[in-house]
Amino acid sequence: MAALRLRDPVTAVPGETAPVVWVLHDGKPGMASQALGLAEATGFPFIERQLSIRAPWAWLPPQFWLEALRAVSTEAGPLQPPWPDLVIGCGRLSAMPALAIRRLAEARRRFPRFAGLPRPILGVLIGGANRSYRLSLDRLAAIAEAIAGVLRAGGGSALVTPSRRTGAAGVALLRERLAGLPAEIWDGSGDNPYYAYLAAADALLVTADSVSMISEAAATGKPVHILELAKNRWGGDGKFARFHATMREAGITRPFTGEIESWSYSPLDDTARAGKLLRGQVLARLAQRRYA
Repeated sequence: MAALRLRDPVTAVPGETAPVVWVLHDGKPGMASQALGLAEATGFPFIERQLSIRAPWAWLPPQFWLEALRAVSTEAGPLQPPWPDLVIGCGRLSAMPALAIRRLAEARRRFPRFAGLPRPILGVLIGGANRSYRLSLDRLAAIAEAIAGVLRAGGGSALVTPSRRTGAAGVALLRERLAGLPAEIWDGSGDNPYYAYLAAADALLVTADSVSMISEAAATGKPVHILELAKNRWGGDGKFARFHATMREAGITRPFTGEIESWSYSPLDDTARAGKLLRGQVLARLAQRRYA
């Protein structure tokens, strides 16, 4: 059992607002009683959230839940902001969701300056070259000019986080092209604002080279625009192509065309998606055998 403190302890003083407390458990009597007992011992009012694990995450150990908040649901719906001040969880199924909540809540608390930025806020996640894509300095310059164009045309601000694959020359180029505009570019020092950028942004731009960055952007429920990159000389990776096609067909991502669009989407139906992929693989294997 673990109590995760999201900010400094709040003393129950008459006239003060009590902290918001969530209690997470999987419904098993032993787990629920321990978590609820600790919550009652704090003296604070609390909200009980019994977790249900969705497929396909239910088939995996919690440590492999890359998107823990999408892995669980409650009788009141998904776990979503506003986040509580305190999370009390008991059992291995509550640990990853509790840690994800703490990470997102602390990102907002540790970077309060984002609250005063001009809106809309554009979150920009920049990757780099890998075995499937190339990110040249020319392409990066074009991306920077596109960001600058959006800010000049529509106002707002940009929060840009490069990755290690972007490289020092790439970061320097971004700083040069976005100089004088309301844009913050993380330089790799101090606390990593990655999740704070995701939380603060109204819309997101993400380079096409990273499944994890795109998935984390999609977990916010905000519009995710994909910045296309040149494929490598042997044509790229089929897995990336299938991933991008799935995300587009689900209405989660759209190619960036120079303007920031607004749209909404529901989380992917992972069971249906997994079933469709499995069906396709089985049919393809049967076809191979038939004509072998």
